[in-house]
Amino acid sequence: MQQTKNLHRTDSFLLDFDGTLADSLSVMFEVYRKFAGLTHFSHSKSEFDSLNGPALHEIISILKDKYNLCGTHSALLELYQQLICEVYTEKVKPFPDASAFLKELHGKDKTLI
Repeated sequence: MQQTKNLHRTDSFLLDFDGTLADSLSVMFEVYRKFAGLTHFSHSKSEFDSLNGPALHEIISILKDKYNLCGTHSALLELYQQLICEVYTEKVKPFPDASAFLKELHGKDKTLI
């Protein structure tokens, strides 16, 4: 019986930031558009949508190969990360209840992963 109780106990939560605590997808599309402009390839909403999921280093590899982008993978990755930093903190705002939700989890000694 003790084992069954442990199966239902939750000590940790894994949260995907976008869509749970904030809506950052539109900001990420802006970053993608800026990156496309700086690296001289024609962007599209459908391509951006298709890139939603892979890790950023994978996205850079895909774009570098597809458009034969100039620069090393690490330099392109650094540029993309810089663009994210420039707009993310200014434009991504948490959902109204995000702070209360995180405080509640913290108060219950839950680990956020």
